[in-house]
Amino acid sequence: MKQKKGKTGDSQVPPRRTKAGLRRGQRTGGRRNLDTDARKQLHELQVHQVELEAQNQELRKVRAELHASLTRYTALYEFAPAGHLTLSHDGSILESNRAAAELLGQGKTGLAHRRLGSFVPQTSLPAFNAYLDKVFESSSPQECELELQREDGTVLWAQITAARQESTLTCLAVLIDITARRKMDRQLSDSQRLTQELLQQNRQLTRRMFELLENDRRNIAREIHDELGQWLTAIQAATGAMIRTEHGLQSETRTSIRAINASTAEMHNVLRRILLRLRPTLLDTIGLTEGIRELTYHWAERHKQVRCDLAMQGELSGLGDRLNITIFRVVQEALTNVAKHAKAKVVSIRLERSEERHSEVCLEIGDDGGGYDLAAASQGMGLLGMRERVIAAGGSFDITSRSGQGVHIRVRLPAPSLRGTPAT
Repeated sequence: MKQKKGKTGDSQVPPRRTKAGLRRGQRTGGRRNLDTDARKQLHELQVHQVELEAQNQELRKVRAELHASLTRYTALYEFAPAGHLTLSHDGSILESNRAAAELLGQGKTGLAHRRLGSFVPQTSLPAFNAYLDKVFESSSPQECELELQREDGTVLWAQITAARQESTLTCLAVLIDITARRKMDRQLSDSQRLTQELLQQNRQLTRRMFELLENDRRNIAREIHDELGQWLTAIQAATGAMIRTEHGLQSETRTSIRAINASTAEMHNVLRRILLRLRPTLLDTIGLTEGIRELTYHWAERHKQVRCDLAMQGELSGLGDRLNITIFRVVQEALTNVAKHAKAKVVSIRLERSEERHSEVCLEIGDDGGGYDLAAASQGMGLLGMRERVIAAGGSFDITSRSGQGVHIRVRLPAPSLRGTPAT
């Protein structure tokens, strides 16, 4: 019999898988997939846990640093030498340190919720309120100096610097006790005021001294002119008469008479120069400009080796006796110094009252002499006298000089206003 090709035997056809076998395979594969997913999730959780632990450690480190910083800040705030306050918009004290409490004469609990304005005198309260408004209106720190009064009645001055805090709508204020500085400033101000008063009194005394000196010179000059001048004139007249009739005299007598006449004439010249130094008569007669011209002319006659350049501009009349004498004496003393010390070839004098500035007279005197170092050399009585005269008249006196470059003097004097008067 022929055997049938069936499920068994040496048939080449693979056997069919049953449904149950398929289900078992699916379950096995599913478990493998679930195990793989679980392992992945577990690994991810472990990694996440490591990251969380690292972050937690970092947070703990940051927290420790913040705590240390807060501790340091609290210590700095609490024990700072300056007073620190946290103020609300109405000036209430929200926080304070020990220095602020001691500065205001209170314990820390005594400052809580008190207004800083309660320590401000009533007279200064409007200024303090305006300052506080300015602090909250501005984005930059504001500073003021304020008088404060403790409950025991003692007064102090404080420098307050405050800045607005945007996040809390408050301001941080720093108080520094400046009572000692204010006291020193007041003492310095009193000393300066006293110095100014003494300086003003000294200038008045100096001005009065020069006035008395000029009056004495005027009186002496008048007496010399009236007494000695008349006698010299009489002697000169007598010798002149004798010279006209000298043909009847012996030769020795004629020689003596001529010598007496010449000596008398020279004494007249000397007397004129003395009177000019004592009191320039032309100041009283025809004014300042002619007086200075005569002064410089006679000086140039005596010092022919020095060229004297004189320039005067503007309306120089009506300056008054005090200014006339001051200007004349400065020119006179400057020329004396040039003759004694400068070894100059040229001296220039410029006196000006400009049309634009009738209320000021400017005098400049310069020479091309040897000069000197102002820092190294002590100024003589002549320069000091000139300076004192000018300052006593309300003017300014400046001198510049260098070794080998001559001396330059610049004087400015206040003058009466002459509006509408043309310059000459």
